[in-house]
Amino acid sequence: MKPALTALVIALAAPVAAPTLADPSPQLVAQVQSRLARYNIHADVSRLDTMAVAQLHGILNSRDGYLKKRLRIRTVLRNAAAK
Repeated sequence: MKPALTALVIALAAPVAAPTLADPSPQLVAQVQSRLARYNIHADVSRLDTMAVAQLHGILNSRDGYLKKRLRIRTVLRNAAAK
């Protein structure tokens, strides 16, 4: 009974333990990539994970000033995880 219960727990926990995120939309990546050029930042956005691309998109659409946006963008790029 105990081995069967252990196997059941492992089988149920395996899919939950490692969720996968979808890649960011190619349109979103292209938009963020082109808008980064306005801030004289050249980074390959297609290599970033979905969370980093979403953060960059949010920063680029914020009402912050040029320097604050640039600082926040560089911080995200420095701390972003690659795919």
